[in-house]
Amino acid sequence: SQGATVVVADLNLDAANVVAQSLPGSATHKGAFVDVGDSDSVEKLFAHVKDTQSLPVSIVVNSAGIAHTAPLVDTTDEDFDRVIRVNLKGTFLLTRAAARAMTASGVTDAAIVNIASILWKGTIPMISPYAASKGGVISLTKTVAQELGPQGIRCNAVLPS
Repeated sequence: SQGATVVVADLNLDAANVVAQSLPGSATHKGAFVDVGDSDSVEKLFAHVKDTQSLPVSIVVNSAGIAHTAPLVDTTDEDFDRVIRVNLKGTFLLTRAAARAMTASGVTDAAIVNIASILWKGTIPMISPYAASKGGVISLTKTVAQELGPQGIRCNAVLPS
C-alpha cells in the first residue's frame, strides 16, 4: 500500500522470479540472482537494485538459510563451513551492503530484519552448525542495531522455531 517494490534474491533466479511474481500489490516486483556467501555477488545485487529502482533501499530481510543434521562427531569441516557461509556470513554480507546502501542514500527510517532461530539455544541435538550460525546472527544483529540505530536504521532479528 506504500508503493514498495520487492526484489527477491536467490541462488535460483527462476524461483526468485516465481516468488516475486506471486507477491500482491501494484508495484512490479522482481527476482534477482545472489550468492549470499560471496561478497562480490552481494555487492552486484545492491548495485543492480540501485541502478534499476527509483527508490533507495529502505528494508532488507535476510532469510537465506540452510541446515545440516548430523551428530557432531560426523559433521565435517565442509558441512560446518557451508552452513556458516550461508547463515552467518551471508547475513553479515547482506547487512553490511544494506547499511552501506542506506547510509549512502541518506535513508533515515530503514530496517534490516535478520532471520535467526530459537534453536540457537542448542535445544535440539545434531544441529550444532545451524545453532552456532543462528547464535552468531543474533549477536551480529544486536551489535548492528546499536551501531546503526542512531542513524535511523533499525536492525532486528526474528526467531522462528
